[in-house]
Amino acid sequence: MCNKIYRFLDKVEENGIMVYNFEDLRISESLGCGGFGKVYKGIVNGKKRALKRLFFEMNELEVFLSYLLRELKYCKEIKTKRLLRIYGISYDETNEELYVVMELLTTEDLSVYLRKNKLCREEKKEIFNSLKLALRDLHELNYIHSDLKPENLCYYHDYKRGTKYIKILDYNLMSKLPKNREVICGSNGTYGYSAPEQFHGEICKRSDIYAIGVIYLEMICEENIWEGCGENYQKCRKKVLEKLEEKRSDPDYEMMRSYLRYGYKQRGEL
Repeated sequence: MCNKIYRFLDKVEENGIMVYNFEDLRISESLGCGGFGKVYKGIVNGKKRALKRLFFEMNELEVFLSYLLRELKYCKEIKTKRLLRIYGISYDETNEELYVVMELLTTEDLSVYLRKNKLCREEKKEIFNSLKLALRDLHELNYIHSDLKPENLCYYHDYKRGTKYIKILDYNLMSKLPKNREVICGSNGTYGYSAPEQFHGEICKRSDIYAIGVIYLEMICEENIWEGCGENYQKCRKKVLEKLEEKRSDPDYEMMRSYLRYGYKQRGEL
């Protein structure tokens, strides 16, 4: 295992990405746990950072490391305040654990923010417009996120500048479109937010546009759209269309309807 990890770390450095000495990390309280790792608050070289201890299966280590390297390279290339910054990686030799060194955010993810706050239409539109800008930054560089949902977003409060804006937090399913390609094979993502073509194994920029349309519909409905759907894509898709029709008299109905169209042959730009 160690040899594979060390070869991976060499490739990380070759791509101009920082590899931190694990002894320079100071890990403190846990901030949460997800499917791919556990996140801690910490200090790295005197600066406050988030430290994500990664989960992986030993028998899938090579595949895991190849995806991780791709993710780190993407983060280095995408230079925008609207995506969570990743500074580098560190390896704990004693416990054979990998840590990703990331920007520390004090704001909760968007799903928590929406549950805790009763928002007026104006703030909902501000969040949605900020989300469109974040997605535009990705799409201008020919990236497709593939898994946009409130849990993968943060309505970040920049106290120094007195502004709020959406940050995209997750890169696990991100892909880059090759030149002269509009559609590629890709992951299903999260069923409730996946466009029909994505469920059938194809992704394009419109797949992300569909997802943010669903997110805005959720904000307008102010309820759990997915209750009772389970892991059934057809039920999720049906719920989206039903909730959209319930909002036919809403002033943003036509806009939401346009976002919830799908198919890469349609216009795929914001």
